[in-house]
Amino acid sequence: MTAILLAAGVGKRLLGFSNGRPKCLIEVGGKSLLVRLLEGLAAAGVREAAVVVGFGEDAVRAAVGAGPHEIRVRCLSNPRFRE
Repeated sequence: MTAILLAAGVGKRLLGFSNGRPKCLIEVGGKSLLVRLLEGLAAAGVREAAVVVGFGEDAVRAAVGAGPHEIRVRCLSNPRFRE
């Protein structure tokens, strides 16, 4: 099964809290929301995830590439994320 994570938006309501980072990279308890989602998906038996990126694309791609994940993760670019 493949999970699709929508992580392209700006997250306007969180801009003051996120310091300009994509909201999926906000840390809670020492782990980003993205890592927490990937861990939860792996625990549920999902083996592949597609992360749709837009705002902060480079940072999200770097975060995906930085960690060992129990599932295969690929990023899909949405250049029209502001629309």
